[in-house]
Amino acid sequence: MFLVNYPEIKDEANLPVFVRGIGIGCNQESLARPSALYPQILYSTKGIGLITVDGTTYEIPEKTGVFLNKDVEYLYRPKGNVWTVNWVSFDFGIAEMGEQLFLGQRFLLTSYKHPEKLDLIFKGIYNSLTMDSVYGNMKASAELYGFLIEYNRQIAEIPEVTEKSNRVINRIIEFINEHYSEEISLEMLCDAAGGLSEQYLCRLFKQHIGMRPIEYILKKRIGIARSYLEKTDLPINDIAQITGFNNTSYFYRNFKKFTGTSPLSYRQTALGIKSSGESSAALFSGKW
Repeated sequence: MFLVNYPEIKDEANLPVFVRGIGIGCNQESLARPSALYPQILYSTKGIGLITVDGTTYEIPEKTGVFLNKDVEYLYRPKGNVWTVNWVSFDFGIAEMGEQLFLGQRFLLTSYKHPEKLDLIFKGIYNSLTMDSVYGNMKASAELYGFLIEYNRQIAEIPEVTEKSNRVINRIIEFINEHYSEEISLEMLCDAAGGLSEQYLCRLFKQHIGMRPIEYILKKRIGIARSYLEKTDLPINDIAQITGFNNTSYFYRNFKKFTGTSPLSYRQTALGIKSSGESSAALFSGKW
């Protein structure tokens, strides 16, 4: 026996994510779509399925799931007589949410260590939709959100996803290294990364580097400024300009923030000149 529900969408459309449809124990037959209307997750509970995406065919054995983003062309078909699946389709009231949750993926195969937990979640979503005519859709969407957060944790550990994220971060860092002396906006970094949203870029950068992109740019500039102070006699105002600080007071403020001392005191210490009023411990307390 299979269960299917396509809820009527009302106020749920204002939620970060909401359920468009759900199926449990469905005997999946051949299905071809030129473009998926909504993102969906499907996982095989019995038998083996085949899916063709971008001209490549993949097997979907038991305990294996598929994520398909919207607008992806695909073809499903069973391999053998029986292929039973659970599936859920959904949409986002916040456009950037999908990119955040699925790390910019269009299509992804995943295996599940505990598919029984998925069964409970799917049944919970279905029961919420069918047993509460007033708040069921809201409750189901909340349960779906929790499921997608956990799903996101799993796909973040998949080697090909990690590799893709590393490539994106490397492109961003390369762009910063080449343009640190210029004005750099988040929009420019998003373009350099291949068109990511600002919110997702900051999240990904924080995950890999441990700080936001703007903080990384500041530290990069301060690090280069320190080198100029140590090895040249260029005026401090010129060093500020060279390292991308068009406002000298902004340069002084950030230099003190990251090094614990002023540019002048740092230069005096680097040249072996004793700086009055500041201990050597204080001068280097902010090294990074």
